[in-house]
Amino acid sequence: MNRLKHLIRLSLAALVLVSTGFSLQARQRTIHLINYGIEPNTKANVAPLLSKALQEIRREQGLDTLTLVLAPGRYLISSQGADERQVYISNHDQTGPRPIGLLLEGLSNITLEGMGSELICTERMLPVAILGCSNVRLHQLSIDYDNPHIAQIRVVANDDRGLTFEPAPWVRSRRSEQGAFEAYGDNWHHTPVAGIAFEGHTRRMLYRTADIPCPTKELTVLPSGALLAPHWKDKRLVPGTIVALRTYKRPNPGIFVADSRSISLHRIVVHYAEGMGVLAQATHDISLDGFDVRLRGASDPRYFTTQADATHFSGCSGLIDVRNGLFEAMMDDAINVHGVYLKLTKRLDDYTLVGRYMHVQAWGMEWAKPGEEVQFIQSKTFDMLPGRYKIKRIRPHDTTETLGAKEFEIRFDRRLPKEVVPDNSIGMENYTRTPAVNFVGNTIRHNRARGTLFNTPQQVIVENNLFDHVSGAGILVSTDCNFWYESGQTKNLKIRGNYFIDVLTSLYQFTEAVISIFPIIPNLDAQKRPFYGDGGEGITIEDNVFMTFDTPLLFAISTDGILWRRNKVMPTKSYPKFHHNQEVYKTRGSRSIRIEE
Repeated sequence: MNRLKHLIRLSLAALVLVSTGFSLQARQRTIHLINYGIEPNTKANVAPLLSKALQEIRREQGLDTLTLVLAPGRYLISSQGADERQVYISNHDQTGPRPIGLLLEGLSNITLEGMGSELICTERMLPVAILGCSNVRLHQLSIDYDNPHIAQIRVVANDDRGLTFEPAPWVRSRRSEQGAFEAYGDNWHHTPVAGIAFEGHTRRMLYRTADIPCPTKELTVLPSGALLAPHWKDKRLVPGTIVALRTYKRPNPGIFVADSRSISLHRIVVHYAEGMGVLAQATHDISLDGFDVRLRGASDPRYFTTQADATHFSGCSGLIDVRNGLFEAMMDDAINVHGVYLKLTKRLDDYTLVGRYMHVQAWGMEWAKPGEEVQFIQSKTFDMLPGRYKIKRIRPHDTTETLGAKEFEIRFDRRLPKEVVPDNSIGMENYTRTPAVNFVGNTIRHNRARGTLFNTPQQVIVENNLFDHVSGAGILVSTDCNFWYESGQTKNLKIRGNYFIDVLTSLYQFTEAVISIFPIIPNLDAQKRPFYGDGGEGITIEDNVFMTFDTPLLFAISTDGILWRRNKVMPTKSYPKFHHNQEVYKTRGSRSIRIEE
C-alpha cells in the first residue's frame, strides 16, 4: 500500500511538472511590427513586409497569445508583393484571386493594435482579411483609399445646355473613347452609371432623388476646365449640389471575415471601401464596438463612404453584437444580416438533394457542414415545411472542390418529405447558421437606401439608435427566395428606444414605411400561415420617437404578432409629404396586430 501511495505521489508530481512546463510555454507577448521594417509615414508599399512578418509570426507563435503593434502613422498598401487568395465573398463580385493588404489567416489568440494607424490603399484590392481565425481582435485602425472609385463632382450650372460640373480635386478622370466621363486609377477604370445627390450645405441626401441617371455622352471640356454633359437634364440638381457618381460594382469590402470564431473589431474606422465596410460570412460570434463607417469630420471634402453596406453578415451564427458605431454617407444599409437560400434543383433519392446558389454575388463559398440542420420553404407562398433535417454528407456537385462551387449534393440523416421536389419551387435554408443580433447605441445618417436589414429566426434587439435622414426605410425585414435569395424567418424582433428623424426622403426597394416588414412573396393569397412573427409579441415596437414629415410608420406583410406601444410621433415640416402610402399602419396577409396609440 505504501509503495502504491509513493507511485501516486510520483505520478502527481510528474503531472504538475508537465502542467507547469506547458504553462511556461504559453506566454503573452507583444511584438512591435516596426522591428520587421514596417515603418509608418513613408512612401513605400508595406504589403510585402506585412506578408513576410505575419508568415514568420504564424510559424513561431506556438501557444503564445500575441499583441502585434503598429507604430502610429500612415501606411501605404498596393497589390505589388501583397498576399493573394482566391476567396468568394458573399454579396460581392466574384472577381478571381484578390490581392490582400493585411492577411490574418489560421491564427488564434491575436490582437492587432493599430494605435490609430491608417491603412491607405493605392489600388483596387482587399485591404484586410481574417480567414479561418479564432479569438482575433483588431483595435484602433482605419482603412481608406487615396483615390476612391466613386467620383465626386460639384454642380456648377444647370441650364438649357445641360449640366456643367467639376470633379473633386482628387478624382482622376478623362473623356472615354465613347466620349463619356470616365474615372480611373492605377488598376481600374469605369464610366459611372448612376449618382447619389447630396445637399452641399447639410451633407444630407437630396430629397426625392434616390439613384440619379447620369448620362455624360458627348462630354465637353469648357475653357474654365469644367465639364459639360449636354444630355444630362435634371432640374433638381441646382448649382452647389454634390453628386457621388458610381457604378454598381462591389469587388472588395474593407474587411473580410470568413470561417472564423470570436472576432472583435474595436474602434475600427472605414472611410471608404469599394463594397461593404465589413463583410463577415460563416463566422461564429463577432463583436463590433465603436466600428465606424464615416467621413473624416465636418471638414472632410468627401460626401460618401462605402460603395454598399457599412456592415454585412451572411451565414453567421452565435451572436452578432454591433454597438456604439457611426454609419454615414454609405451607398446602402448600416447593417444587413441574413443567410443564403439554395434552390432545390434535383431530388436524387429520398435522402439526397441537389441545391444551387442562385444569385450572381452569392456562390463559391461553403454553405454547410455535416451535422448542421436544414429547413425547407416553398418560395412562391413562403410556407415553411415542418421539421428540420440534419446533414449527413455534403459535397460539391458541379465541381470537385467546395471553393468555387455553385451546386451541392446533400444527403440527410432521415427520409425527406414527398413535397420536397423541384416542381414545388423549394428553397433550402441552413438553420444552424442563423445568429442572434444586438444593434445598440449606433447612429445612422445621410445614407442611401435603408438603415438596417435583419433576417434571422434568432432574437434581434434594435435599441437606443439614432436614424437621422436615412433616405429609405429606417428598419427593414425582407426575406426573399426568388431574386436575392437572402434567408431568415424573423420571429423575435425588439425595436425600442430609438429616434427616427426625417427618414424616408426617397423611394427604394421595400421602403413602404419607416419600419417596413416586407418579404417577397409571389403568391401571398395562397399562403397558409404568416411567415414572420411568433403569434404573440415577437415583434415589439415600443418607446421609440418618430420625428417625421410624412405619414407611413409601419408596413407589414405576412406577419403574425406585432405589438406597437408607447411610441411618440412628432410631426415636422422639413419636407412636403410625398409617399404613395399615406396610411400610418398598413398590413397585408397579417394577423394579431396590436396598436396601442
